Parts: sequence; structure tokens; C-alpha cells
Amino acid sequence: MEFIGRKTELTRLKEINEFAQQGGYLTMITGRRRVGKTTLVKHFLEQNNIQNCYFFVSRKQPKSMLDEFVELLAERFPEISGLQFANFDGFFKFLFQTLERKNYTFVFDEFQNFLYVDASVFSVFQKYWDEYKDRINGHIIVIGSLQTVMHTLFEDQKEPLFKRLTGKLILKPFSVAEMNQLFNLQPGLNNENNLKLQLLFNGIPFYYYLMEKEHLFGKDPIRLFNVWRLKMMGFYSMRARN
Repeated sequence: MEFIGRKTELTRLKEINEFAQQGGYLTMITGRRRVGKTTLVKHFLEQNNIQNCYFFVSRKQPKSMLDEFVELLAERFPEISGLQFANFDGFFKFLFQTLERKNYTFVFDEFQNFLYVDASVFSVFQKYWDEYKDRINGHIIVIGSLQTVMHTLFEDQKEPLFKRLTGKLILKPFSVAEMNQLFNLQPGLNNENNLKLQLLFNGIPFYYYLMEKEHLFGKDPIRLFNVWRLKMMGFYSMRARN
């Protein structure tokens, strides 16, 4: 699906990126699931040809997660190929030392999942941020779908990362203007169907992406909803059995 809207958010990210040419920036991007946080960031990085390394934090064992990150890092920085970090302390130290040498962007998607991988990461991150923030250039973006958890991590004074953010974006569902832009790209739609589709998925981009992928635009929205509901019921039923 063609990238739709998000002009305000893209402008804000561009401003932050310009600031990050002269200093270190830590930006949190949060919002409900499927609202397009990852798509926004990846589009921004590609659109502006920004050097970056993207890490997805899944709920794995610490050693497995760390090895995966180091492998990704070695693709961008061949000098560490074959190197093994004993823990996340060494990994984050390398990231901050890199930002001391060159302007770069590091992205951590589903950042809150470090709670389940290794919660000490937040203290490690705080340590190196406080040590290096005044002598680095670059941008660290942390993305999270669990909004309450993300806000707690950065805004609760009991947490290590309290007051470390330099920027924050809360991504919302598509606005009416963005929905109209999306519908204008689809043949055979009318105002009545457009309204039903907007109400059906509440402006969440992921579901409209699936509709386009399955060539469902122009179909009866009520029938679509019933099919979707049956599929989701089967999905959750399967998860319950497992």
C-alpha cells in the first residue's frame, strides 16, 4: 500500500534528525498496536537516506537476543564481525561509542520487551546515556506498543530512564483527511462505503493494508466485518487450545 499521510509526524522526525546532527537525541514513539509506528519510522529513514540499524526486541532468552543484535550490528560495522559481547552492557557501550565517532540512527522496536528479556538493560542504557549524551551526535528511537508501560519507563521518577527522553511522538489512527486520501486511491468506492470502512476499522492502517492486499476494497463492509470476526474467533480459539 502506498504510504499515506503522517505529514506532521514526518516533519517532526525530520526536525529531530537535524538537531541530532549536533547532539544526541532519544525519541520515544508509541501508540496502539497496528497504528503504523514501525512503518512510519522505516519510511522516514528510507525517504531521507539515513544510515541506521533496526533492532526488534522479541521475548527471547537474553543470550539469543544479544547474539541476534550483534549479528545485525556486524552487517553495518564489519569490524565487529565474529566479536561476542558478554552481555548487553558491552553491546550498548559499543552503540554509544559509535555515536561518539559518527552520526547514526539506532532503532529499538517494542522496546518495552526488554522487561521480559533483561530488565537490567534500562539501567545500562541510563548509564551510557548519562555518560555520552553530551559528546555524541545521532538519534536513538525507541518504539513501543504498550503505551502505559512505555510512559512508565520514561516518565515514572522511580525508573532509570526518567527524564532521559528528548522527544516523544504518540501516533494516532488515520485522520479523516488521511482516510480520504486512502479511499481516493481505491477504485469503485462511494461515500457510504467509505464511512462504513472508517467505522469498521477505526482508522487503523494495518487493517486497510490487509484489505488492499486481499483485494477487498469495494466489497460489502458488513460482510467483511462478519468474515473478519469469524477469522479472529478461530484465531483466538486456536490460541486457547494451544
